[in-house]
Amino acid sequence: WYGGPQQWLWVVAYPAMFGRGTILRAAATCLWDSIPNMLFFYIPTFYMWTGLVKGKSIQESYAQLKKEYLSTFTGMAAFWIPVQFLNFWLVPPHLQTYVVSSVNILNKSWLSWTSNDKRPVSLLDSLSDVKETLQVEDFVGS
Repeated sequence: WYGGPQQWLWVVAYPAMFGRGTILRAAATCLWDSIPNMLFFYIPTFYMWTGLVKGKSIQESYAQLKKEYLSTFTGMAAFWIPVQFLNFWLVPPHLQTYVVSSVNILNKSWLSWTSNDKRPVSLLDSLSDVKETLQVEDFVGS
């Protein structure tokens, strides 16, 4: 995504729509890139796909999305708006994808943590499940 359609938006479409080089233009580009993308595309897609990967039904994924939507959007906006503002203001267009890719590691770590922090499984629960599943006899010859 970042190397194809998103990069085209940053390098071609946004400069044509907003121009570049001033604080006001960087702010307009940043808000246009961040808010509609997060609200309508990124957050819903993230929750639906990761829910399905975790084995949740579409209804369960949608319920989690509804429950966590506002807090996720707030966190994403608090992260991406300053990053993208600086990116569109100070970074040459051909390097903007690298900036986003680099800081994405932090953002996706937070997003993964926040979407999983309410899961009821603890490390001790996981270990006891493994202990019940694996018996000593499985490893020692009879």
